[in-house]
Amino acid sequence: MCAAAHLTRTDRRAQVHHRLPYSKLLARDEALRDMLHSIKLPKLIFTNADQKHAAICLELLGLADCFQARLFWLPHARQLPDSLG
Repeated sequence: MCAAAHLTRTDRRAQVHHRLPYSKLLARDEALRDMLHSIKLPKLIFTNADQKHAAICLELLGLADCFQARLFWLPHARQLPDSLG
């Protein structure tokens, strides 16, 4: 699909993710926020979305400060060999 439209993976992700009506789809979740803050261990979040998409979602959910680290998709990340993927 990307090749047919002459889009890079980064372009395609931006086209899909950054056009979403985020505020209509996500709402602050105080119960989840309280639960995450009650866990006295470091918390990481992993997503296959890009950094901008992850930041928007976490902010709207009220969870942006709940995680000590964020791992997200990078357009220049090396692909795993087929034998490992």
